[in-house]
Amino acid sequence: DRLRDANGFPGGAATAYRQNYRLMAELGVMAGPTKIAVMSSWLSGPDRRGGYTNNINQGSLIDAIGSGATTGPVIVSGDLRYQSATSSNTGVYRPYSYLMVYAYGLGAYMNQDTNNGYVEDAMTYAGRMDYAVAANLNVYGSFFWADRVGNGYGWGYLAPNPTVDGDGRVFGAYRGTRTGAQVPVAVAPNIPDNNLGWEVDAGLDWKLLEGLVVNATFAYWQPGKWFNHACISKLNAGWNNPSTAANWGTIPNRNIDPIFGTEIKVSAEF
Repeated sequence: DRLRDANGFPGGAATAYRQNYRLMAELGVMAGPTKIAVMSSWLSGPDRRGGYTNNINQGSLIDAIGSGATTGPVIVSGDLRYQSATSSNTGVYRPYSYLMVYAYGLGAYMNQDTNNGYVEDAMTYAGRMDYAVAANLNVYGSFFWADRVGNGYGWGYLAPNPTVDGDGRVFGAYRGTRTGAQVPVAVAPNIPDNNLGWEVDAGLDWKLLEGLVVNATFAYWQPGKWFNHACISKLNAGWNNPSTAANWGTIPNRNIDPIFGTEIKVSAEF
């Protein structure tokens, strides 16, 4: 895979080698105006159970980004970014998921150049049914479920950036660490629940005229318990002082509201 710096490819580009496993199966059947498809996939992820855990260097840290002995919290430079052309699988999952994958990258994986999400470190199950109401109108419904497969994230992995005022920006504290001076004294323990949640979508593809098409998606996502431990909550008085006593800034037993999303696109060709 190719990496690029903040100035864009090819300035400062370097070649990196990753060990990454991806398995997928997709089946479909058509009968008259109806098409049904099911898909399942498994994508490997980071594992720090033998790495730097509970402030103890326990040996090698296995990761899709690389492996090696660790002597402290491992930080991935913000100047190194995935290119969507080589690392992304956004288009594979878009027919099944709008919110979980395309909009949120399962909470951890976003293309820096397109800002679209993609799938890594997950076991997924999905299904979709399309029905051609007319020659120019297709309606569909889909279902998507995902679980984490790796053990590379600590409590409080997704944290509000305390240095940014009021814009709600969130950054990923890689493997449960913080960047720079914000690295905690002890590294947070691994997230104990791997469920990322489930999503149902409904949509349509409507060809109004030759060269004029409307695509609409309506989505509902119920986040899983992985996010209870991954997401720091400002309702916790110790959210910006992560420690064992403060549950690393999280509230593990809270209820996370579902997320609704809509995308409507109008495409015209002349």
